[in-house]
Parts: sequence; structure tokens; C-alpha cells
Amino acid sequence: MQAKIALFPLNNSPFSKELEIAKKEAEKTRHKMRHGALIIDKKRKIYLTGSNSPCDALTPFWILYSKCHPNSMRHAEISALAKTPCKNIMKIFNLKPMDILRGATVFTYRLSKTGVTGVSRPCPKICWPALKALGFKDAVYIARCNNELMVAREYF
Repeated sequence: MQAKIALFPLNNSPFSKELEIAKKEAEKTRHKMRHGALIIDKKRKIYLTGSNSPCDALTPFWILYSKCHPNSMRHAEISALAKTPCKNIMKIFNLKPMDILRGATVFTYRLSKTGVTGVSRPCPKICWPALKALGFKDAVYIARCNNELMVAREYF
């Protein structure tokens, strides 16, 4: 079954506030392609943010992440997920939903090094499967449709 996707104009979407927060996260990193993520729960109360960066922190979460995904940069979505309560973090790798994030929404934003907005759908290899397994409701990201940047809301 294919996921449902709704498209909105980039400059006039109902998610402008949340995407602006994700954009500010993307601005924090110095990589060639800068990614930022914002996670909110279904009650819109929990705010977790993250940006892409090297996997250099020596915490149990990042050591395990590096073993599961060698030579991988820390993705913005995973960086935000790492800020959830510690007792739940290990469940990510067992692919069991974390109650605190079931029904949550992730917002992602991508900027080039020069500040140009780009397509920001969560990656299909690491982030999308993790978010789906955790019970996320949807992802809001920048998409390209007919050569125009749009805001996409895709349901898992």
C-alpha cells in the first residue's frame, strides 16, 4: 500500500512555524548538505530537535548507532530521537514503538552550504524505517513537484 501524500505551497503551508524551527536546526551544522529535524508528539507538546553531524559522541546510543550504521553521518532525525528518555532509546534498534513517540510528527528541512532550500524527505535506509517502526503518524518535509519546491505531508 502506498503512503498518502498531501502537497502545500512552500511559502504558504500550515506547517511554516514547525519548518522554520527545523530550518534553524539545519543552520547549526557546517556540512555540505545541512539537515534539521523537529519532532512533536500527537498533543504537540514534546519538542525534540536535531541536526546532522559526525557520529563522534561516546554515549551508548551513538556507539550502538555507529555499529549498526558504520561510516554513516548522524542523521538529523536520529539526532532528535536520541534526546528521548534514555530508557526508551534502545527500543529504536529493536524496532518496538516507543509510547512517548507513537503518533508523533517529524518535520525535516535541508539547506545547501550556501543556504538554498532542498528536498528533505527522511532517508529510506535509516530514518524512514526507524520512524515508521516507532509509530510516527507522518513526516512533513520539502519535496520537488513539477520542478517546484513544495511542502509534503506523508503518512506512514
